[in-house]
Amino acid sequence: FFFFFFFFFFYLLAFFVSFFYSFLFVFLLASFSFYFFLPRRPTRLVSYYAFFKGWLLLSQPPSCLSLPTSFPT
Repeated sequence: FFFFFFFFFFYLLAFFVSFFYSFLFVFLLASFSFYFFLPRRPTRLVSYYAFFKGWLLLSQPPSCLSLPTSFPT
């Protein structure tokens, strides 16, 4: 009789634990996927000129920040 009670107890424990973890998995999956499927603002296109202009300004050493570059701005 003790063996049956022991087996039944762990069977119920495994059932509730698996139910809890499956519920938790579905809840977390739904809550995190909520952010991926939200409508977003349309992104603005950035021209290559603006990208490389910023890159050139950042690539200069600190002593050259006040000197003009060869590119007209």
